[in-house]
Amino acid sequence: MALNRARPGWALCLGWLTFVVYGSLLPFDYHPLPIDAALARWQALPFLHLGVESRADWVANGVLYVPVGLLLAQCLRAAWGDRVLARGLAALSALALGCGLAVAVEFSQLFFPSRTVSQNDVMAECLGTLVGVLVAPRVGRWADALRLAWTQDGQRLLPRLLEGYAAAYLLLSLFPYDLLLSAAEWQDKLASDNCGWWLAPASRQRGWLLGVLLGAEVALSVPVGLWLAWRRALRHPAPSRHPLQPLRPAPPRLAGALLAGAGLGLLIEGGQLAIASGISQGFSVLTRAVGVAIGAQLGSVLLAHLSGQRSARHWVHTWRRVAPGLALPYLGLLAGVNGWGSQTWGGPDTWQTQWAELHLMPFWYHYFTTEAEAVFSLGSVALMYLPVAALLGTLRVRVAGVVLAA
Repeated sequence: MALNRARPGWALCLGWLTFVVYGSLLPFDYHPLPIDAALARWQALPFLHLGVESRADWVANGVLYVPVGLLLAQCLRAAWGDRVLARGLAALSALALGCGLAVAVEFSQLFFPSRTVSQNDVMAECLGTLVGVLVAPRVGRWADALRLAWTQDGQRLLPRLLEGYAAAYLLLSLFPYDLLLSAAEWQDKLASDNCGWWLAPASRQRGWLLGVLLGAEVALSVPVGLWLAWRRALRHPAPSRHPLQPLRPAPPRLAGALLAGAGLGLLIEGGQLAIASGISQGFSVLTRAVGVAIGAQLGSVLLAHLSGQRSARHWVHTWRRVAPGLALPYLGLLAGVNGWGSQTWGGPDTWQTQWAELHLMPFWYHYFTTEAEAVFSLGSVALMYLPVAALLGTLRVRVAGVVLAA
């Protein structure tokens, strides 16, 4: 039974391990090397003194291995049981396997000259694995609670999802964690185009796309407001007028929600100011305050419905009634964001030229840009097409059909 429960986790774990190996060997510029020469290079592996421009890459290597330690620890724990000895053995085994993978990948990179191999990378990846192993118990408890809410307690399904979203939102907002470590680095950051009291010069250069990005900041903050409303409902429930009706959540105050959103904005923008690749601006504090306030007000309505017993099937059925009406506005917004109304259409010669220059290898372009830009690109594209899955879910389309449609 334990192996059966662990199978979905192993599939996710193997998928992530494949992604780690694939991304670590891009762009696959393989050069044969005698094993003796490779071992000699490995023994002379340098320890680099990294500047601020290389810090993001070093941190990204560690972040890449956090899910390695987390998923391995969770899968081994599910397979070996929940006893104290089994948990400890699973954690140590996950750490050993993750560090072994790091060493194997870095050694393989010796055969790919376009990749930089150093002691720094091995250290970052082992540290990332250790962090993943350490946070695995907390994440595992949240995942178990989410699974229970999905199967038995639909009333708490949305709050659990919002809880995970709020944590992921805060962590991704500060990626790639390339902290400024000297006074000279702070001076360079304050004099750059990446910070401004109202709008950073780097943001103003985006033109009309700036409005879309600021609107996205508002939208991405709304679920955080929903989560805060849920937290307030648990702590300060308002009694129902009728004794037989369930308790209704106390509606959040607008001023309090705005202050909470502004606090979140100050936290994120302050963090962005303290990292080399971050863009910090005062206007983003306002957008997050507005988003959290909107979410908190919506939360008072949603949580009133959640106060009665609702199953996950009930919410799926409700979404199926609402989603079709959102399809056309979504497609229009998707076309606009991708430049259909602002770019000039070319003829067959233009299409052929661009197609000939296109690299179809997955994540090929992400290798040649910064970690922050790569994550922004992946995240924005994922958010663009995530509604496809939600919309097609109303038609009970299978996963393969959803992927093809996206």
